[in-house]
Amino acid sequence: MNPAAESESVFRKHPLAVRLCQIAACVSKISELARDASSSMAVAALLDSTRNLIEWTAPEIEVAPEAGGELANLLRTLTMWLGIWREEQVTRRLQTLLYHEMRCWSERVSGFAERLASLSTTAVR
Repeated sequence: MNPAAESESVFRKHPLAVRLCQIAACVSKISELARDASSSMAVAALLDSTRNLIEWTAPEIEVAPEAGGELANLLRTLTMWLGIWREEQVTRRLQTLLYHEMRCWSERVSGFAERLASLSTTAVR
């Protein structure tokens, strides 16, 4: 099994709420790194890998349709930023914009994870 397929397999074994938390953590990390000009390559790599996590999660998100729509929007946003990050001269203004946008997205995805976890806990009772 190639490393990417192995990563996907391991990631998909986690409950959906855990995967959403991992996506939120990656988005938060993008936000943190965006402010550091020397982290440009790391930001691009993390934008790309976070897109993979969303693509691996999307097929199972039907239990929370609003989260599915938001993840689709986040995926488009990450794709847009990846294009900008790879092709543009990354300015301080772009770094600040990415920082703020990813902070907002991280909070939103974390909120979905919390709601999904609480639904799972309620369903078990």
